[in-house]
Amino acid sequence: MAVEFGVLIPTREAVMSGRPETAPLLAMAERAEAAGFDAVWIGDSLIARPRHEPLTLLAAVAGRTRRVRLGTGVLLPALRNPVVLAHIVGTLDRAAEGRVPPLWIGGSGPTALREAARFDAWFPTGPNVEFFAEHFPRVQAAARAAGRAPDAVTGAAYVTLALDANRAAAEQRLNTFLETYYAAPARTILARQATYAGPIEGCAEWLQRWIDAGASHLALRFAGGDQLAQVDEAASRLLPRLKRA
Repeated sequence: MAVEFGVLIPTREAVMSGRPETAPLLAMAERAEAAGFDAVWIGDSLIARPRHEPLTLLAAVAGRTRRVRLGTGVLLPALRNPVVLAHIVGTLDRAAEGRVPPLWIGGSGPTALREAARFDAWFPTGPNVEFFAEHFPRVQAAARAAGRAPDAVTGAAYVTLALDANRAAAEQRLNTFLETYYAAPARTILARQATYAGPIEGCAEWLQRWIDAGASHLALRFAGGDQLAQVDEAASRLLPRLKRA
């Protein structure tokens, strides 16, 4: 199965920095498509981490792109009326001409692992590739036991990158980003989420381990900095180093 790469649009960071304008966010989605990425993702949080409403913004992205798939990483359906939510997502998929991804489940906890075999993909945020390599075969086995096709569940991962030839500078940027974003010590978040800080060469090796473990979709979140420049850098210098099939 060919490996796909997505980009997370930093809606939370835009609000945190006092720059909630949507034009730069839409420009990033356009740049990701032009650079060759396969998907654009937008996060969701109604209360804990204020940001743009993801489905509304994805409708705008749908109007500015033609090829990339569109998804939420993740969506909190329990906080929305289910009938209205189904109507919104169905309309969004129509507006995007079928580019809204199937039903994926995020998370690395017991509930997500137990339910993942019922969904179209398992989409954890971490904590590391070893965890993914251990549990994804179990998810696949559970899907087969339920009578589903061997490749019915896509292996995916949501990873945060801080790319810099200077590893110390990259680690500092990553730690500052995580502490600002989550209002928690970086070490706490690093223990729960898949992250990389350092040179592109090392990042390519790190991402290849996810691919070798069965991940066929990797959503990249860039830890602060110039987002457009990082989209271009990842597309031109990082992705070509990876074996995608």
